[in-house]
Amino acid sequence: DGRVKLAHLSCIHDDAIYVDREVMGFYAERIGYLGNGDDHVSITNKTRQEIDSFEFLTNLKACAAGSSFSYIQNCRAHHQTRNGFQDTLPGTSGPEDFTKKVMQGIFPDETQAHSWFKEPTAVNTQCGAVRRRRGMQDVSTTDGMQDVSAADSPQRLSRWTMMTCLLMSLAAR
Repeated sequence: DGRVKLAHLSCIHDDAIYVDREVMGFYAERIGYLGNGDDHVSITNKTRQEIDSFEFLTNLKACAAGSSFSYIQNCRAHHQTRNGFQDTLPGTSGPEDFTKKVMQGIFPDETQAHSWFKEPTAVNTQCGAVRRRRGMQDVSTTDGMQDVSAADSPQRLSRWTMMTCLLMSLAAR
């Protein structure tokens, strides 16, 4: 169908992610990008990490249906493809099989597209409009997604995007 496919395999409590969040939070705090009483320590809280992760994953699932796939486990490992896959979730063929199939271009059906160790609490999904270029003609579509203006987008998401870009540019130097 010409759409990019995105697969996300991770442990919800990946130790490296906690360190990354603390570093990003440290710099975000210094330049005034954290708000709502957040500081670089509060954003590394286990509960906060889980909430933020499932918020991202729920939006990914809702907004990129058919193009996104995820396999999320309750573990702490980082780089499962290098350091050994973690336990298989009940009712799935496992993280290694998930990864191999995705790499071969074989994507799970909708019932297995998003395998998570638990169902998160309800999240208000916010999908933006999608603009695609087909040939030389621009086609605007929302593919059944809710159209949300930039003013309605959560401020925290744009702050994290900004911090990620900032850190990536610093790392490239």
